[in-house]
Amino acid sequence: MIEQIKEPVDVLASFSGGQVRPRVFLWRRRKYKIDTVNLAYSARDGKDPIFFFAVSDGINSYKLSFHPGDMKWKLLEIYVEG
Repeated sequence: MIEQIKEPVDVLASFSGGQVRPRVFLWRRRKYKIDTVNLAYSARDGKDPIFFFAVSDGINSYKLSFHPGDMKWKLLEIYVEG
């Protein structure tokens, strides 16, 4: 089951070799450690890039977005086994 969230989150990420990798995110006062990045891709919103990440904490999967223009992260979706 996919649940649409679209809420801002705080993310601890590493930036290395020209790539960004989310490691931990904080959502609704709870910390989620990212075990796996299953997919990473980018798109454009006009001229601005947006980076998307499908990640997992070992239990559930999540879709995050990163907007480098304003350095903001969002939790877009949660994939929950139903």
